[in-house]
Amino acid sequence: MIRHASSRPTTPIGIDWFNQHARVQSLDRQMLPLMIPPRQEYGGNYGADRGQYSGNRAGNSRGNRGGPRQPRGDRSHMGFQKLEKLNEMEPDQLVVVLANEDVGLEKLFKTDLTPDYIVLILRVISKLCESTFQENKGSLLVKICQRDFIDKLIKYLSELVVQEPYEKQRNKFYWQDQDRFWNDLLILFETVLLVVPNTACEVLPKLVKHTCISVGNMEKHQHVIISDTVKTKLEELQVKVMMCVEEREKKKVVRHEQEDDREAPNNFREISLYPTVDEITTHSDVFLRKNIVSGSYKDVEHYLDVQFRLLREDFVAPLRDGICEYIAQIGKHKGKRLFNVRVYKNIRFVGKHQVQDKVCLLVQFMQPSTSKKKINYEHSRRFMFGSLMCFTSNMFRSVVFGTVAERKEELLQKGMIAVDILEDVDYNLEYTMVECNVYFEPYYHVLRALQIMNEDKFPMKRYIIDVEPDVNPPAYLTLTTEIKCGHYNFAPLIPQNWPSAAQLRLDDSQYRAFQAAITKEFCVIQGPPGTGKTYIGLKVAKVLLKNRMLWNTNRGPILVICFTNHALDQFLEGICDYTDKLIRVGGQSKSAKLKKHNIREMRTNFKRERAANELLFKRRIAIKECMAKIRNHQVVLDAINSHTRVLDFQCFQDIDPRMANSWFASAKRSEIISWLMGGRTQGERNAEHRQNRLTELEARMQNEDDENNANSDIDEEFFDAEGQEQREIDDGDELDVKIDITSINTFLLTTAAYEDRIKQLEIEIQQIQAKTEGVNTYAVYDEIGMKAQELDKAAKDLEYLMWRLDQFRNGQYPPRPLAANLTNRNILTSNERWGLYFFWLSLYRAQLLNDLNVMEEKYRKLHREYEEVKQIEDIRLMKEMYVVGMTTTGAAKFQTLLQALACPIVIVEEAAEVLESHVVVSLTNDCQQLILIGDHQQLRPTTAEYRIAKKYNLEISLFERMLKNGIHCQQLEVQHRMRPEIARLIVPAIYPRLDNHLSVESYPPVQGVAKSLFFLTHTEREEAMDDTGSRKNVYEAKFLIMLARHLILQGYEPTEITILATYSGQMFCLWRERRPYPMLKDVRITVVDNFQGEENKIILLSLVRSNADGNVGFLKIDNRICVALSRAKEGMFILGNMDILTQSNAVWPQIKAALEENGSLGTDLTLQCQVHPDQQTEVRKAEDFLKVPEGGCSKLCAKQLDCGHTCASMCHVADRDHTKYKCKFNCTKILCELDHPCPDFCFQECKLCMVPMQVTLKCGHTHMLPCHMHDTSNYKCDTIVDVVLDCGHAAKKPCHKSMAKFPCPHPCEVRKLCGHACDRSCHIHDDPDHLQSKCFKPCAKYRKDCSQKSHQCPLACYQECLPCDVKVRKHRTVCEHVFDVPCHANIDDLVCPKPCKRKLDCGHNCRKKCYEPCDDCQAQVYKEIEACGHTVKAKCSETPTRAMCKGDCTFHLTCGHRCDKKCNETCTTKCRHPVDNPHPAACSHTFQIPCYKVSEKYKPTSYMLLRHCSQPCTEMLDCGHKCSGTCGECAQGRIHKTCQERCGATLICGHDCEVPCRITCQPCNKPCIFKCVHSKCGKKCGEPCTACKETCPRRCAHVRCTKRCGEPCNCPPCTEPCARRLRCGHPCIGFCGDPCILVCRICQPEHETFEIQFGNEDEPDARFVMLVDCGHIIESDAMDQWLSMKPDVDSNKPNEITVKRCPKCNTVITNTQRYSHYIKATFRDIINIKKKLFGKEKDNETNRVELQVKITEVAHLNVRLYTESKFLRVILQELQTTLKATTKQGRRNPLNNSLLETYKAQVQIIERLIQTVTKAKLPPTNLEQCVERLDYLLYFIKRQNNRITKQEILDLELELNRFESYAHLWTIENSPHWTTTMVRTKTDVKIVHADICRVLGAVSRYTGYKNDYLRERLKKLCDLVDKSIKLAEQERLMIVQAMDLGKGRWFKCPNGHYYAIGSCGGAMEESKCPECGERIGGTNHSLLSTNRFAGEIDGAEHPAWSDTANMNMRNFHFDD
Repeated sequence: MIRHASSRPTTPIGIDWFNQHARVQSLDRQMLPLMIPPRQEYGGNYGADRGQYSGNRAGNSRGNRGGPRQPRGDRSHMGFQKLEKLNEMEPDQLVVVLANEDVGLEKLFKTDLTPDYIVLILRVISKLCESTFQENKGSLLVKICQRDFIDKLIKYLSELVVQEPYEKQRNKFYWQDQDRFWNDLLILFETVLLVVPNTACEVLPKLVKHTCISVGNMEKHQHVIISDTVKTKLEELQVKVMMCVEEREKKKVVRHEQEDDREAPNNFREISLYPTVDEITTHSDVFLRKNIVSGSYKDVEHYLDVQFRLLREDFVAPLRDGICEYIAQIGKHKGKRLFNVRVYKNIRFVGKHQVQDKVCLLVQFMQPSTSKKKINYEHSRRFMFGSLMCFTSNMFRSVVFGTVAERKEELLQKGMIAVDILEDVDYNLEYTMVECNVYFEPYYHVLRALQIMNEDKFPMKRYIIDVEPDVNPPAYLTLTTEIKCGHYNFAPLIPQNWPSAAQLRLDDSQYRAFQAAITKEFCVIQGPPGTGKTYIGLKVAKVLLKNRMLWNTNRGPILVICFTNHALDQFLEGICDYTDKLIRVGGQSKSAKLKKHNIREMRTNFKRERAANELLFKRRIAIKECMAKIRNHQVVLDAINSHTRVLDFQCFQDIDPRMANSWFASAKRSEIISWLMGGRTQGERNAEHRQNRLTELEARMQNEDDENNANSDIDEEFFDAEGQEQREIDDGDELDVKIDITSINTFLLTTAAYEDRIKQLEIEIQQIQAKTEGVNTYAVYDEIGMKAQELDKAAKDLEYLMWRLDQFRNGQYPPRPLAANLTNRNILTSNERWGLYFFWLSLYRAQLLNDLNVMEEKYRKLHREYEEVKQIEDIRLMKEMYVVGMTTTGAAKFQTLLQALACPIVIVEEAAEVLESHVVVSLTNDCQQLILIGDHQQLRPTTAEYRIAKKYNLEISLFERMLKNGIHCQQLEVQHRMRPEIARLIVPAIYPRLDNHLSVESYPPVQGVAKSLFFLTHTEREEAMDDTGSRKNVYEAKFLIMLARHLILQGYEPTEITILATYSGQMFCLWRERRPYPMLKDVRITVVDNFQGEENKIILLSLVRSNADGNVGFLKIDNRICVALSRAKEGMFILGNMDILTQSNAVWPQIKAALEENGSLGTDLTLQCQVHPDQQTEVRKAEDFLKVPEGGCSKLCAKQLDCGHTCASMCHVADRDHTKYKCKFNCTKILCELDHPCPDFCFQECKLCMVPMQVTLKCGHTHMLPCHMHDTSNYKCDTIVDVVLDCGHAAKKPCHKSMAKFPCPHPCEVRKLCGHACDRSCHIHDDPDHLQSKCFKPCAKYRKDCSQKSHQCPLACYQECLPCDVKVRKHRTVCEHVFDVPCHANIDDLVCPKPCKRKLDCGHNCRKKCYEPCDDCQAQVYKEIEACGHTVKAKCSETPTRAMCKGDCTFHLTCGHRCDKKCNETCTTKCRHPVDNPHPAACSHTFQIPCYKVSEKYKPTSYMLLRHCSQPCTEMLDCGHKCSGTCGECAQGRIHKTCQERCGATLICGHDCEVPCRITCQPCNKPCIFKCVHSKCGKKCGEPCTACKETCPRRCAHVRCTKRCGEPCNCPPCTEPCARRLRCGHPCIGFCGDPCILVCRICQPEHETFEIQFGNEDEPDARFVMLVDCGHIIESDAMDQWLSMKPDVDSNKPNEITVKRCPKCNTVITNTQRYSHYIKATFRDIINIKKKLFGKEKDNETNRVELQVKITEVAHLNVRLYTESKFLRVILQELQTTLKATTKQGRRNPLNNSLLETYKAQVQIIERLIQTVTKAKLPPTNLEQCVERLDYLLYFIKRQNNRITKQEILDLELELNRFESYAHLWTIENSPHWTTTMVRTKTDVKIVHADICRVLGAVSRYTGYKNDYLRERLKKLCDLVDKSIKLAEQERLMIVQAMDLGKGRWFKCPNGHYYAIGSCGGAMEESKCPECGERIGGTNHSLLSTNRFAGEIDGAEHPAWSDTANMNMRNFHFDD
C-alpha cells in the first residue's frame, strides 16, 4: 500500500546494475527539475483534469468543457472513452479488439499522451496480459514495446517524481490508486519477460532501471511509502531480467558449438528423479545430447549422462506439456481434452495408510456416488502401481510429488488411492491432482540404476561404449574346452570340430546363429517374423545349461530378461523342459506352468537357515503386532475424522486423571449415552431443525475435467485387454493385518447405528400395517403409535448427534467447561457436556497421533530388517538356481540383488524393442556373455515423447545400434508361420531373403472365401478423432466386423481370428461396431503394436488411411508394415487404399505387385458357399454380407424338420443337423374342448388356454375370465357396491368384503377423555369410548413439578409427565450462592461446590468448599519456635516444632563447640571444629585437626592424622613449578597434588587451555565454536565435527555455490557492489550477497569504519565487509590480506594451523559467508588434527569396551577386598559410569584417546594393588591393616578423577613399591612359625625386622634407593626366619617330650608367647605372661578371647578341653 509519510523516509530499492561502469548518484532536489522538459512543451493546461496536453494555450477552452482531449492526428480511432470501454472488457475479448489493425494502436503511441492517458493505457495493457491467447497477445506486446510508447512511459516515470500539487490534480488516475499503477507496471514487465523474452532483453533493462530510480525517489521526494510487495517484486524482476540477458548471450555462443560436443552443465547423478516446478510449468530449454548411433562414446560417464537425460526427459516432457496445456485452459468455459495427463480437482488427503514398509497417505479423488460416468478403475490404466502423481494447492506455484503405492479394489470403490508422498501436505487444503499418462515406475527404477552405476565396473564396455566390432569368445571358453551338445562332445572354438547343421537338426541360418551364441561373448541374433527366435534362444539355453560346470563356477545363474511379462513367460516355459532349477521374479506372471517356479512359491519350499528362519519369524510376528496396533489406531482416528461416531469415555481415562474417581469410571454405557444426549434446551432443538443437511447428502458435481480425463469407456476396456502390463514386482510376503472396525469396542454412539435403527423401525411399522390390513383396533393402533414415537425419537437423536458432530467438524464446538464437576455431572448444560467430550476427544486424538508416529517409525525399522534378511535368503535361493527370469523393470529395481547374484550369462529376448538403458541396467560387471535376440526391422522401442525419439535417437535400441556399428549379426532365414503367399508380401520388400518351411506349404484354404489372402482396396475416406490426432475409418470397421462374423459362421472359433488396427481410434471404432454381435465377444481386437511377437490363424487388418492428401502417416514406416503383414498363419484379409499407399514409399508398390501376382487385390471380396460350392457372392461393403446372412449363400435351406415343417433359414454352414434350430411356424395343436388353437410358435411348449370367456358369478355380477377357469367358487368379486354400515355411515365396498369386517372410512367424531380429537376413522366396534386408546398428540400440561409454571411437557399425551429439567437460576436459602439447576430441583438439596465465605475464629477466611464443614485454619503465618527461638512459616492452626526449622542449630556439643548442623537435623556426634593437634606427628609440623580426633589414638605416622597438616609443601615439581599443595594434601611429599598453574596455551580450536599444568594439552571440553546458517555443531570442541550436509547458502545474482555447506565452495566471493540502498538513499558500501552495512560513506564520514587502520578505508571506491561473528566492519582488501597471511617465518611455529580471527577483537570467524573458503579450509585442517588428538572413533570405542570388561574383571579379583575397602568399589563404579556410551540424561558421552589412557592407567594401578594383596594371602587380622594402607593409596587415585600426570604416576609408582614391600613383610609375619621365631629368636632377627618397619613406616618420600634397600633386608629377614624355624623345631620337640602334658594343652598370649595348661587342659584361672605381662588363661574352661590355641607346638588339631575333644577324644592316648 502507498501512503503519505511526513517524517521518516523509507529505504529505496534498486541500483543501476544494468550499467556496470556508471554509478547511480542520489538525486538532489535541486537537480530534479533538470530532468523535466521545458514548460512550453506542455502546451498549457490539461483538459478536464485527465485529458491530453493541448497543442497550445489557445486550446484551453475546449479542454475545460468537461470532455477529455483527443490525441493529435486521427483521434477517432482511440479516444479516452474508447480506452475506458476497453478497460471494462474481458481479457480475451480485449485481445480480439486490439488485434484489429483498424484500432490504431500504433498511431495512438505516436501522439502526445497526458499522464492520465498513460495510466489508463497501462491499465488496459495489464488486462491484456491476463489473456490466454498467447500468439495474439505476444504480437500486441511487441507493438507495445516499440520505442514510441516506452519512451513516453520512461518520461512519465521521471516527471512523476517531481510533480507539484497542482500537477497532481491533472494526474488523478495515478494518485487515486497508486498501488494499482505499480502493479499494472509489474504485470507488464513480467508478461513481456515470459511471452516475448527476446523483446524483454532489449527493452526491459532500461525501463526497469528507470522504474527502480523512480520508486526510490518517490519515497524520498514525494514522501509516500511504496508497499514492500511492489519493491520485492521489482527486486525479483531485476534478477530475472539479468538472467534472461545472460542466457541470451550464452545462447549466441552455444549456437556455434557442436551439439554433441557440449559438456554437461551438472552431474547427472545429482539430478532429482522427480521433476522440479520449473521443469513442468515452463517450456525452458533442457540440456540434451543425442544418442550416438554411429561411433563410440567418450567414456562411460558420457554414455550414462546421455542415456539418463534422454530417458528422464522422455517422461518429463509429456507431463510438462499436459500441465502447461491445462494451465492455459484455466478460466475457459470448456477447454480441449488433455492428452498427456488426467486432472482431478478438489481432492483431499484424508488419512494415513500402511503399505509394506511405507506409511502412505490416502487420497480422496472422487466421492463414490458423484461421478456422472462410472469408470471401471480396477481394470483401467488409471492409478497403476508406481504411477507419478503431482499435487498442487496454489496453481502450480509449488507442487508435491508422490507415487501410487496401492490401488486395491475396496479403496477404488470408495474413490481413494494410497500415495507415497515425498513431502508434507496440509490435510485442511484442497488440491488439484495431476496423473501423468506415462507410466513412471519403470522410468524411476532405470533412472535410479543409471545414477548408481559404477564407471569402473561397467559391463561390456568394449562393445557398448567403445563399439569394437571384433567380438571375443566368452571368458569361460578356451581352445581346449569341450562342450556337450546333444550326443556330441566338441571344442566349440575350433570350427572344424562342430557337428553339421543336419546333425544338430538346424537349418543353415539357425546353425550360424547357434554357433555365434555359443562362441561369442557379445552376440546379436536377428529373427524375422516366424523364423523361430524363441526356438533358437531356447536351444542355446539348453546347451548352456547342459554345460553349466564351465560358467557356473561362482554359482551364478543365467539371467533371462524380457521387456514384457508375456514374452518372459513364453521363454521361461520353454526352459522348464530342460531344468527345474528355474525361478521367475515378479508377480505378474499368468502362466500356470510357471506357478511353481515363481519366487513366492519357491520361498515356501526353500529351507532357510535356522537362524534366518527364527529371525524372520520373530520379525514377522513383531511386524504384525506393530501393524495391528497401527491399524487399530488408524481405525479410531478415521472414525474420529469421519465425524460419525462418539468414542467410549473409557478411552479418556489416561487423558484426564480425574476420571478415575468420577462418576464416569463406574457408569454404564447406557447411562453415559443418556447423560451426553440429555440436557437439551428448546433453542438447541430449534437449531437442529434449522441445520440444513441437504448439502451433506447431495452428490458432489463431478470435476469439470471429467471430459478431459476420460476418453470413453472403450479407453478403459482397451487397457483391460490390451494395455501394457503393470510391471509391479512382487517381492514381499503378505504381512497384511485385517482390522474389523466392528470388533473395536471403542464407540459409544454411531450415526450408522441410529440409521439402522430407523430403517428397522420403518420396516417393523410396515410389517405391522401389512399384517393388520383392514383391522382397525386399538391394539394395532397403539402398537403402530409406539413404534412411530420410537422412530420419531431416534430420528431426532440422530439429527441432534449429527449436529453436534458437525460442530466438531467445523471447529465451532462448545468450549471446554472451565470447572467441570465430574461428580455432579447433571449440573453441566448440554453445551458443557459436549464441550467436555470434545475437549477430551481433542487430547485423545493428539495422543493417538503421537503414538502413531512412534509406532510407524518402529514399524519401518522392523520391516527394513525383515526385508534385508529375506533378501539375503532370496539370494541364497537364487544361487541354487540355474536360470533366473525377470523383466527389465524388475532388473533395474533389484540391481543390488543382481550384483550379488553375479550372473555370468545374460539372454535378452525382444532386445530390439527395449530401450538401451533398460538393457544396460540389467547387466552387472560379472556378465561374461550377452546374447541379444530380436528384430529391429519390426517394432522399435516405445517412447513417450516423439520428439525425443526422433531428434535424439532414443528409439534406437542397443540391438540396432550395435548393427549400425558393425557388430556382426546372425539372421534367421526360414519362416515357420505364414502361408507362402502371405510371406511373399514382405519378401523381398522388407527382407531380402526369407525361405518357407515345408510345414507352411500344407495349410488348408480359409473356408467361406475364395482366397486365403486378399487386399480389398477402396476410396472411402477416413475421419479424424476429435482432439486426439488419431484416425478411424468406419467403412473398414463395419466391413471387418461383418467378415469376422462370416468366418465364425464357417465354423472357426472366435479365438482363431484377430482384427488388427493401425490406429487406436480405429480399434475403438471396431469395438463399438462389435457390440451388436455377441458371437464376436472373444474375437481379439487390438492395435498392431500390441500384437508384435504374436500370431493367429486368421488376421483381419484395417489400414484406416484414405484421404485426398495422400497422407498415410506411419504406414510408410517399414517397421510397422512388417509387423502388420506378418501376424497371420493361414489367412489374411486387408482393407486399405492401395492407391495412396503405393505413393508413400518404395515398399507398398512391391507389396501391390505380390498381391496382383497372386490375384489377391481388388475392390470386391469373393465369398464361397461350403454347402453349394458353385455359389459365390461378391461383397464390397458391410451391407453386402446381408446377402449371405447365415454364412452360406442366398439359397434357402428347405431341409425337412422333425416337426414336419421345413427349414426357413437361408443357407447356413453351421448346425447342418438342425439340432439347435427353432421352428418359427405357428403351432397347430388344440388347447381345450372349445377347439381353441395354440397361439405360440411351433418350438414353444403349449400353455393353458387363456381365451377370455363371460361368466356370471353367484353374487349376480358378470366378469370376463380365462377359458381354463371352470370353477368360480374361489373367485372374489371386486365390483364396488353401496352399503350402510353398523355405525350408520354410508360407504362403498368391494362386493366380496364382509360388512362386519369392513372398516368405516369416515373419521371418528367422539372426543377422547384427555380432550384431544381422535385421529382414527370411525371405530364403533373397537373401543368407541376411547377407554383403551393412547393419545400420541403432544401433552398439553406443564412439566411435572415445574416451579415456573411455564415449561410445556415435551412428551406424548398418554405418557406420564417427567420432572421439569429445564435449567433455571435459583438462590439458595442456606448460603448466598446462585445456581442454574433443573426447574423441578430443590436448590437447597444441591451440594454447593463453591468456596466458603465464612470467617474463622482467627479472623481468616475459610478455605473449604461451601458444603464442607469449616476446619482448622490452613492459612500460612509466621510463628516462633520455643526450642530454638527461630521464626518459621506454618499453618495458623498448628504449633511449630524444630522439625520445621531450617536455621543453624543453636545447641553446643559436649566439647563446648556449637553444632554445625541445621536446626531440624540431629546434632552431630563428631565435632569438626578445628583445634590444635595434641598428638605427635611424624612431619613435626604444628597444625589443627577436627575436634573429635583429639580423643582418638593415632600413630605419629598415621595418614588419618597427617592429612590435616596445612604446612605448604613448596617442593619443585617435575614440570618446574612449585607445588601448591599442603603437607597433608601431598602426603608429606610422597604423592604431590596436581600442579594448579594454568596452562594458558591456545588450542587448535582457538580456546585457551584451561586444564592445570601438564606437559601435553588435552582435547578441549568447551562447546564447539563452529556453526553455519543451518545448524551448529553440538559436540565438544575437542571432538571431530560432523560436516553440514545441507546446500551451501552462498549465492547471489552473480555467483552460486553448488557444493554442500560442509564442503569447500566451488565459486569465489562475489566482487560486485551491493545493489541495495540505505535508508538515506545512498548505496550500500558492501558487496552483493553480503549482509548490508548500515553505515553510509556520505552521511557518516566520521564513523569509525572510515578511520585509517589498514590503509584503504578512505578510498572512494573502497568496499567493506561486516563480520557476522562480531559485527566489526573492515575494508575488504585489508581483510583478504589479513586472512591470507601466514604466521611469521621467524616465529617458533611458522606452519601453525589456527582459526581465523577478527583483526580488531580477535573473535573467531565461523559464520561470515564471504570468507567461507578460508573458514572451511581451516576447518578441514583443524578436523584432521582433532582426529589425531581425539583418536579414531572405532578404536576409542573398542578401548572403551575393553576397559569396561577389564574393570569388571578387576572387581572380581578379590571379592572380600572389594567389599571391605572404603574406596575400591566407589572408584570402580565411577569408572564404569564414566565409560558408558551415553549419560543418564541420554546424551552422548564421547571419550578421547587421552582420557581412555588415563582411565587405563588408573585401572592398571588398582589391578596391581589387588593382585599384591591377593598374592600375600593375609588372614583377617592383617587384612584390616592391609585395607587401611590400600585405601590410603586409593584415596589419591580417586582424588585425581580423570586427570593423571606423569608426576602423579611417578609418585604412585613409588608408593606402590612401598605397598608391595609391606605385603612382603606381612607375608613373612603371617608365616606359621613367625611368632615362635620372634619369641625365641636372637637379636639380629628383631633388629632386621625393626629396621624394615622403620623404613616402611617413615612418612618421607619413598625412593628407589629405599626400595632396593628394603628388598635386601626382607631377603635377609626371610633367611633368618628359616634358620630360626629349624632351631625352634628341635626345641619344640624337646619341650613337648619333657612336659608330657598330652595334646591340646598349649596356648599363646596376645603377643605370641607360648604357655601350657595342665590337668584337663581347660583354663580355670587367669594369670600374666612372664614375657610381656598380658593376661593369659581363663575361667570355667573358657579361654580369654585375646588368647589363641597353639596347636603347632604338639601337632594337636583342637584344644584338649573342647566340644570336639570331648566327643571323639582324638587328643588323648590310652594304654592297651
